[in-house]
Amino acid sequence: MKREFQELLNRSFDAELTPDENKKLETALQASPELQAEKQQILAMRNLVGRGAVRSFRPFFSARVMNQIKAGKEQRTDFIASLLWSFRLIGAVAAIAIAVLLTNNIIKAGSIAPDDLLAMQKLTLEETLEIEFLPLEEL
Repeated sequence: MKREFQELLNRSFDAELTPDENKKLETALQASPELQAEKQQILAMRNLVGRGAVRSFRPFFSARVMNQIKAGKEQRTDFIASLLWSFRLIGAVAAIAIAVLLTNNIIKAGSIAPDDLLAMQKLTLEETLEIEFLPLEEL
């Protein structure tokens, strides 16, 4: 029975009780000094928390928090934009380097055959088989 009254007491702080529940709680509070003491403790804690919350937040707290959130989004956006710019720059440099190397290979080889473009050696079938079956000591 005591647990039922404790639950009623806790609910009375958070929600409105029905008239019947209100009467039960009032009767239990008058009959039980323990329940009265618990109600006083809960009231004291709620007042303490309420006063602490008022002192801890300065004026325009929500506006400052929202500004910080917006600034954080802008910082992330700036970071992503700079990252994309860096990758574009790296991609452009890599494309230029590949073009220079291919041009160099074309000039040296004198043709645009794929083997010449990639500066690959032209191997005969016999040379390929010799490379494949080399003893481990020679590697």
